[in-house]
Amino acid sequence: MASRDPFADLLLSPRAAFIWDHTARVITWMNGAARSKFRLGAEALQAEPPASVVERLTQGLDAARANGTASGSIRFKAGRYPAIPCTFEITDLAGGHNGLIVSEAAAVPELANVVRLPTPAKKKKAAAKRPGKRPAPLKPQAAPGTPAATPVCQLTPEELRAFKAIGRTVRRLAREKRRGAKAEPVPDSRPQARQGTPEAGMQAVPDLIFSAFDLVLFLDREFAISRTEGRPQAIGCRKSGLLGKPAVDVLAPAERTIFQRMVKKLDAGAKVHRDTLVLSGETGGVPCRAVLSRWPDAGTPYVLALLSLSLPARLKRMPDFPQKIRLAA
Repeated sequence: MASRDPFADLLLSPRAAFIWDHTARVITWMNGAARSKFRLGAEALQAEPPASVVERLTQGLDAARANGTASGSIRFKAGRYPAIPCTFEITDLAGGHNGLIVSEAAAVPELANVVRLPTPAKKKKAAAKRPGKRPAPLKPQAAPGTPAATPVCQLTPEELRAFKAIGRTVRRLAREKRRGAKAEPVPDSRPQARQGTPEAGMQAVPDLIFSAFDLVLFLDREFAISRTEGRPQAIGCRKSGLLGKPAVDVLAPAERTIFQRMVKKLDAGAKVHRDTLVLSGETGGVPCRAVLSRWPDAGTPYVLALLSLSLPARLKRMPDFPQKIRLAA
């Protein structure tokens, strides 16, 4: 089957087409659509084309050869008519001349089945207002049934001055009160011991010292009980029955000699004396670890701390228990 002649298509094509002889620098042929579009007659075709046309076609040919292709695209302009996009193919003409077959590029076909969205209507521009005239502000509308707002009472100049004077007086009194609180600290009712003395160290941790004992008896100068701390029920005693009683009365009769010996050693210069004593409680004799010491309080210069000792029940059933089971210090 013979191939189709492209010149037959260009002859009757509605797109402009022509043949350019690059060697002779002339247009050798042009179809009817091109002559009609460019308004070119027979005389115009035989005349030498403008230099701009020759330069544009030469640039397209050189660019195609540089890229190693036989076709390309350019924008062709003839006379005073606007330029149109064209495609070209390099071909060999008669007499060994080089040339181009130039044709108008086909328009891009419109895509089928494309949904066109409606164009939104443009907003009308606001009418220009005369300069210098401002629109009146809109007043807020109250909801139906809402009571009318009460007008704010305005102070007279005399009332305003009196109000400011009261505020200044209140601020001054507040400053004086703060200064007085800083200058006069609240005195501590507890007796303060000087730092660096043994009394200060003992007052700093009395709770820690007394927590190790079941009962602590504070004694006056006659060794009578003036105050108690701890759990006297652990050794069979009650606080109400101890206050005002001599310390020797809470001991078993055989233990009073041991207590007197502890007091003599304390008077001889010892700060603390330890021994084991048996208390005479409501539940019977209770052996305790006893610590007798001086105390910095002037009203209670001595303290006796007692810690009960747990012994087997078989020893408590002995008839002479207070005398035989007293543990030496």
